[in-house]
Amino acid sequence: MVTIKDLAQQLNLHHTTVSKALRDHPDIKKETRDRIKALAIELDYHPNVLAQSFKRRTSNTIGIIVPNINVDFFSTVISAIEDVVYDAGYTIMISQSNENFHREVLNAKTMLSNQVAGLIISVSRETQTAPHLTNLKNNGIPVVCFDRVIADVSLAKVVVDDYQAAFQLTEYLIQKDYTTIAHLGGPNMVSVSVDRYQGFIDAQKKHALPVHEQWIKRGGFREADGFENMNATLSQPPLPRAVFAVNDQVAFGAYGAIKKLGLSIPDDIAVAGFGNLMLAQYMDPALTTVAQEPAEMGRSCAKLMLEAIQNPVKQTRGKTVTIPTRLIIRAST
Repeated sequence: MVTIKDLAQQLNLHHTTVSKALRDHPDIKKETRDRIKALAIELDYHPNVLAQSFKRRTSNTIGIIVPNINVDFFSTVISAIEDVVYDAGYTIMISQSNENFHREVLNAKTMLSNQVAGLIISVSRETQTAPHLTNLKNNGIPVVCFDRVIADVSLAKVVVDDYQAAFQLTEYLIQKDYTTIAHLGGPNMVSVSVDRYQGFIDAQKKHALPVHEQWIKRGGFREADGFENMNATLSQPPLPRAVFAVNDQVAFGAYGAIKKLGLSIPDDIAVAGFGNLMLAQYMDPALTTVAQEPAEMGRSCAKLMLEAIQNPVKQTRGKTVTIPTRLIIRAST
């Protein structure tokens, strides 16, 4: 493998001069830079990125940790992040927590060991504290959280207004004369679960509707959780006229439970979700939901991260970017 010292020896120059020329340093004359770059191309020189990272104590890699890579919300966010950081000269390293806190901590330690330039993360359903994230921050590695965040930790965040979006969706259902509404919620301690639940409750209170505790079920974020909790709801008559699921995956599970009993959507029970996953528009009937704009969320995460890398002091301010949502009304309501 050709090194900078090899180039310097052939050109009878100091290796520092060659290094500066390859980085377009203004101290080196253009003629000298051109001569050095021409030889570098001829000899197929490539910089030793690993050695550079040890020298700088960082790399050109940005780490990303998500709960599940195979959910199209997260994969769309990741794709948008990669597009932006690639143009800025960075690559990405992706891992998933699989909704497990200890695995998330291990992933964060791996990112630190690999000296990533920064970390973008959506926390697991089990994550209630963030010493693993503050440890990265204390080691000079900026952290940007998105979607699921930890409220009492001063880190940059990219979110949607989950409360307001859930309030708007619930109010829409009420205005459509669905006055008995069930809620299939997420885990108690996850930020998006808490905010969407509160929006659901407050919309009913605004319209003086009673909150029926037997129609509020909590579980996970997966389709199986929706199926299980919808089954439990359907086994305890009277039945609600509508159900608001914490996310689209849970709503998909609710579809399965409702149809298993031979009931019709929306004639017997209307269903609404949250997230606007790709499959939502192809469900039978198409699912009413809230669009979170994951591509825009990803771009905002990347821009915040690049800003934090370039301005380390600014990162400590814990800037929050809120992405607007859209109510997508389809046949399921």
